[in-house]
Amino acid sequence: MTGQLGASAPRRLAFALALVTLVVVAGTVGYVVVADARVLDALYMTVISVSTVGFAEVIPLGDGGRILTMAVVVLGAGSVTFAAVTAIEFLLEGHVRDILGRRRMDRELERLRDHTIVCGFGRVGRQTVDTLVEQRRPVVVVDPDPERVEMAAERGVPYLEGDASHETCWCARACCTPPRWWRAPPTTATTS
Repeated sequence: MTGQLGASAPRRLAFALALVTLVVVAGTVGYVVVADARVLDALYMTVISVSTVGFAEVIPLGDGGRILTMAVVVLGAGSVTFAAVTAIEFLLEGHVRDILGRRRMDRELERLRDHTIVCGFGRVGRQTVDTLVEQRRPVVVVDPDPERVEMAAERGVPYLEGDASHETCWCARACCTPPRWWRAPPTTATTS
């Protein structure tokens, strides 16, 4: 899935996991400060509270400790639920498949030799790629437009999403010094 929602899913998942971690750390520190607990006992209390397992308390709790426990239970259960829903959403939206597909594409790009890089997958770029594919010549498409990159992927053509004129597009890839370049001419629109 391309688009803003799909691009932010890994960030949302990282945020959700960071939120759970923050609740565990804050709860542990809270028990050390409020209940004068040892770190291991404080961590244990936090984990059983966040997970809502609710085993016996290992440290005596006064009013402050009980208030802290209620906060840890509510915030912990909420953050764990958010993390679980985000992880399920991440899997169902196919982001794992996208990540694995990108890794496969990176490996394929690393193996390419004597290939032609077509910069731009518009009408002329597609025609050029079709000709090169018919001639069984290895080719890579570089285009900043996600829709055009998707079209290249649907044709089974290796691709890089990015602006070919920017060095950052090539620095992270193995095909940094290709033997042949072909750049699609810029489209010019005339208005009358």
